[in-house]
Amino acid sequence: APGATVVPLKGPGSNVFVESSGPSAANWLRHHGVVAALVRPDHYVYGTATTTQGAIELARSFRSAVTNTQHRRTT
Repeated sequence: APGATVVPLKGPGSNVFVESSGPSAANWLRHHGVVAALVRPDHYVYGTATTTQGAIELARSFRSAVTNTQHRRTT
């Protein structure tokens, strides 16, 4: 997806997902079998996926939505 940053829930790297307080999103995601979540910069969750194929479809859906929105703004 355009402008996307992959943020692993844990592991090496500077973009690691970190929670400092409150309910644990990582635990909720893990409990529900989520392998990928697409979160916009305004923290709105666009969607989640429980399989790799689902993550690919989620990214395609987001890309299509963004592309269609951008197209409507230019016409």
